[in-house]
Parts: sequence; structure tokens; C-alpha cells
Amino acid sequence: MPSSVGETLDFYMYESYYNTLRSECKTHQRKFKSRATLCSADGDYVYLLEGKMSSRGDTLCGMYKS
Repeated sequence: MPSSVGETLDFYMYESYYNTLRSECKTHQRKFKSRATLCSADGDYVYLLEGKMSSRGDTLCGMYKS
């Protein structure tokens, strides 16, 4: 994540869903180009996610630097 105010970091997030029967998070191969900007010294971030999750996805996980 960005460490100084105003810094922006590009990364990828992967679509995932939580399987309640197995109590596990399953990650899909579908990834989204994302961007985070640190807005304040209090740790407030603004996130940009390009694209739309499928009907199976219920959360995003796995941040990787692009």
C-alpha cells in the first residue's frame, strides 16, 4: 500500500467467493486492475477498481503490485 500522503499504487485484485460449507475462500482467475491512493496520515485510502465482478463473486482479495 502507499506509504506517503498523495502516493498512488497500481495493483491487481482477484475476484473470490466464500464457501460457507467448507469455510474457505476460493479465488477465481479473474483479476481487476486497481489503484489505491493514500489521502491522509490517518490511513485513509481511495480505491479505484476497473471492471465489474461476476454474479458468483462476493469479495475481492489478493493485492499484487502491477
